[in-house]
Amino acid sequence: GSNIQWFFGDGAESMLLNPQHTYTNSGDYDVTLIVNGPCGADTSIQQITVLATAPIAVIGGQVNGLCLGDTLKLFNLSENATEIEWNPGIGDLTLLPNFIADTVCVIPNNPGVFTIRLCAVNVDQEDCTDYLFAVADVPNYAIETDINGNTLTATATGTGAFQTFWILPNGDTITGPELNTTFSEPGDYEIQFITTNGICPDQVEVFTITIFAPTVPLIGITLAQGCSPFT
Repeated sequence: GSNIQWFFGDGAESMLLNPQHTYTNSGDYDVTLIVNGPCGADTSIQQITVLATAPIAVIGGQVNGLCLGDTLKLFNLSENATEIEWNPGIGDLTLLPNFIADTVCVIPNNPGVFTIRLCAVNVDQEDCTDYLFAVADVPNYAIETDINGNTLTATATGTGAFQTFWILPNGDTITGPELNTTFSEPGDYEIQFITTNGICPDQVEVFTITIFAPTVPLIGITLAQGCSPFT
């Protein structure tokens, strides 16, 4: 019979005919096989390269959108990584505490669409993933009103909203930045103006207008009696 010895180059060895061996580190290894038999010994050496386990880059803590002034916290959830690096890409972003921390705080400095990239590295293997998110500005609108008789005209101007609408006292909703409505009776009426972008808190403005009864002119009216003087 023959005696078989395997030397795997990392200090491990085996005397099995067909062994299996798992390397804990990447690198180049000389695998040696020695066979001792009745006719002597034979040695075979073969160099192999063990690659690192491929990392998988994963970002945690994602949100659908962010309001300007808020902070986005992201987490490194990558697998098989010995080191990582965050890359804020193009855009005015502040990233704290640094580009290699497992947890980072992202502070947008202006509204827009941004991309954060996380790259995970394991020796000679790398994997990267991107996280795309939108930053909306806080709605900020000013309202100008004008009342002509029993007709209200209102205009809202500003930034930060995807949708604007008015709510009238009877519950009707008018969409858009301009309002033109007529009231049939004199009185005080409460109007709501709402702006929204689906991310930041809505801007809600409530104001009251007064519609006066029309003035009846006295011209052409004959007074039968009264106190003087008449003018």
